[in-house]
Amino acid sequence: MRIAFLTPWDVNDSSAWSGIVKPAYRALARKIEIRPVVYTDKHAAIDRLLARCYGEFAGATSYLPSIGVASSRKASRDAVHKLSRERFDAVLAFGALSALYLHSFPLPVVQFCDATAAALIGHYPMFSNLSRLSVRQFSHIEKRGLENTNAFLASSPWVANLLTRDLGVPKEKIYTAPAGPGIDSSGGKRGPFSGFGLKILLVASDWERKGGARVLQIVREMRKINPHVRLTLVGRKMSDNKWLTSHERMDRKSLSRLYLSHDILIEMTIANTGGVLVADAASAGIPVIANAIGAMPSLVGSAGTGMLVSPAADDADIARQILDTADATWLQQVSLRSRKVAAESWNWDAWSRSAISALEHAISDDRIHRESF
Repeated sequence: MRIAFLTPWDVNDSSAWSGIVKPAYRALARKIEIRPVVYTDKHAAIDRLLARCYGEFAGATSYLPSIGVASSRKASRDAVHKLSRERFDAVLAFGALSALYLHSFPLPVVQFCDATAAALIGHYPMFSNLSRLSVRQFSHIEKRGLENTNAFLASSPWVANLLTRDLGVPKEKIYTAPAGPGIDSSGGKRGPFSGFGLKILLVASDWERKGGARVLQIVREMRKINPHVRLTLVGRKMSDNKWLTSHERMDRKSLSRLYLSHDILIEMTIANTGGVLVADAASAGIPVIANAIGAMPSLVGSAGTGMLVSPAADDADIARQILDTADATWLQQVSLRSRKVAAESWNWDAWSRSAISALEHAISDDRIHRESF
């Protein structure tokens, strides 16, 4: 089985797509014959022009070139051309929906999916306030990708349900495979949890989507009850004080050490499609406090690797809920459970096994389809 890893990203870039492209590719390369096929994701001229026009004249709505039909057609043509240079048995499309646009894609396809258009539009900041043209094009591109996909690799049980609910994908064509960590701390040692002066970690380069301002307020409310609570922020530099330490950037080794030295990862995100940070936390054995939104209930809630809070809850109520729950015993129990889940499921070896099963399904499905004509 010779597989094309179709993606717009460099497979050697440690930061590509929240840090998951490189470990995903390497995990597969240890098991099967696979080659990267990197297609162009440069936007078509007409889509760039439309984006500028909407920006200048359309007011509140916007046009996204990345989900434009012309750009998708361009990406798909480039992908098909590059795939034709070598012999492949199947394609794993990794963040490559646009590349699947052309009708009658030449090879069986497994599509790694972390959301559907319906779950993104109006919920994810990037896909909010879209023009009707962008919405229609996104849905059309997704439909084309569906027609060219033999099996799906869903990044969470939530996504697996969306594929069936929103797109009508049969359950037998969906393989659920949570991503492994972008930062693997599984071999690191951590000290005991005190449960007294909680050390909270927030990783938030996308400040608005991650609910950064709300986290600050929650921590302030916690400190009214327990003044020993501290927060470390990665992704935005702020004015540090006795309870707040911030870093604009941090290399992966330093961030791994930071995970191991904290008690809780907090995720007050307003939109969440995947679980990379959740997998990062699990590998380090730290519980996650997360908004019950998007993929979080199907990951944190179902796996018991932390605690879910209502997005509608008052900040002071969330602060009290965290302090009432996160004592030393709870932290230690959830830490052990998290590392067990990470070792058994939320790792790239487990992910690659599911990916290979999906690829074998796609090849078999394509063979049956061709023989029926």
